[in-house]
Amino acid sequence: MSYSAYYTANFGSSYAGLVTVGYQLLLADGTVSLARTTTGVAESPAGSGIYGATVTLPDTFEGSIVWDTGTTPNLFGTEDINSPPGWYTPPPTPPTVDAIATAVLKRKTVIDAAAGTMQVYDLTGTTVEFTLAYTLDSNGNVATITPQ
Repeated sequence: MSYSAYYTANFGSSYAGLVTVGYQLLLADGTVSLARTTTGVAESPAGSGIYGATVTLPDTFEGSIVWDTGTTPNLFGTEDINSPPGWYTPPPTPPTVDAIATAVLKRKTVIDAAAGTMQVYDLTGTTVEFTLAYTLDSNGNVATITPQ
């Protein structure tokens, strides 16, 4: 998964109007995560020397964005980026085939043929633990089963 955020660098009005401003992403250990790019970089407001871009990052990114003017001499700016704790919650792991088989054999199930789903209840039989979607082949046999 990933998320996008808008980042800026203020080089001052003496660096206004540049088309060479770019950035790269470095991991906390200094490894390049994204090579220098100027794609999507724009000055805003015009004439200000403030440049920005929407950057897409992995959910658990820890490192920095390094801006440069692309001029001689080259001016640099950095900003640490650390995904906030709890920002990313991995999706739940779908049930294994063994878990599905155990649930089907030992628990209450409700099949909704019109919707093509089967609800598998917990051991008390009162709460849906997970739902499976299924499709049938031309002979009416189950062709696919997909956790929902």
